[in-house]
Amino acid sequence: MLKAKNALIALDVLVLLKNILISEGRLDRPSDKAGDIMHIVLNLFDDCNLKCKYCYKNDISGFSKLQLKHMEADTIVGIIKKSVSIWNDLTVNITGGEPLLNKKMVYETIEFISNYKDKIKKTTITTNGTLLSDEFAKTVKTLCPDIEIDITIDGPPELHNQQRPFKSGDTSYSLAMSGIENALAYGLKVTLNSVISRYQINYGSLPYYKHMNSIGVPWIFGKAITDDKSLKISESEFNDFAIQILDRWASDDKYTTDKPNTLIDSLILRALEKIPEAPSERCANSLMSFAGNTGLAWPCTKLIPYKEFCLGSFLEDNDTNVLSNPIRKDIYNLFQDDNTCAHEALIERGTLIPLPDTAIERGKFTDFMKEAINKA
Repeated sequence: MLKAKNALIALDVLVLLKNILISEGRLDRPSDKAGDIMHIVLNLFDDCNLKCKYCYKNDISGFSKLQLKHMEADTIVGIIKKSVSIWNDLTVNITGGEPLLNKKMVYETIEFISNYKDKIKKTTITTNGTLLSDEFAKTVKTLCPDIEIDITIDGPPELHNQQRPFKSGDTSYSLAMSGIENALAYGLKVTLNSVISRYQINYGSLPYYKHMNSIGVPWIFGKAITDDKSLKISESEFNDFAIQILDRWASDDKYTTDKPNTLIDSLILRALEKIPEAPSERCANSLMSFAGNTGLAWPCTKLIPYKEFCLGSFLEDNDTNVLSNPIRKDIYNLFQDDNTCAHEALIERGTLIPLPDTAIERGKFTDFMKEAINKA
């Protein structure tokens, strides 16, 4: 089994795996390059029925929050109409808060989006799954057969329930799993997102990996970005954990191009591209996230509702001014120069300015990943 002595890279190792597969010709490079596809995120409202410990909506000190009203139907219609008039290829993600707290609004949004199938290539709903009933799955499948559902599962019940309890303190794992089962029963495409914190590190990569694979649904994981010391892990801890997962995958020898296993399927099909030679990351470059009843825009969903990073109203302001707002460039440069998530940079150091002398040693880690792929 392959082991890496040092993980000298400060970016998502799972994304790197996909990039290597593409660079070696084992996967076709997708058309989602900078400017080709615009990813629209509709944050219907901030309300949620869970109280996740690492939630990105927890306060970032030093910045002021806007008081946002819930999105209204007219706002959603306006954003979609204006978006399809500007961009020819789009994806739309419906999220919150927890969007299923207002299922009627979700239904109406999906129904309206379906009028623009020629331009909107993919529609997804991001949900915690606890309200995903049989009736909801059936209705959504009827409205948009190709819709994708993203649900967060943070590992076995004892991990998931620690990190993602209801506001009442009750556990959420069993209801989230019921939501997954309801979606799958109607043939909806489901992908699991999983957040790695101190809990998963202490639990161990192997039992975590076994549980996630046992669900039988494509999944991917990322590092918890939080200032909670009980959850927070370093970049090297996350990289080491990820390498152990990838080692396990390589030793399982299950990967084939026609039938990938659940982990690699999610890495290939769902991970965001962050290729140094042809950057196409969604942050700022190819993403607009909207919230509020006037269609306020942000270059990153995790920066909502902070006033300092709002680009303006997509509906009321000149869209050229919104799209050319220098904040978008700041976030783009942050990724290019520092390979750092804007949300993480604000929590860690309170600025979007890249740190000096942060050149990433990609070479050693890339060589390790290529060797792992060749042995898989």
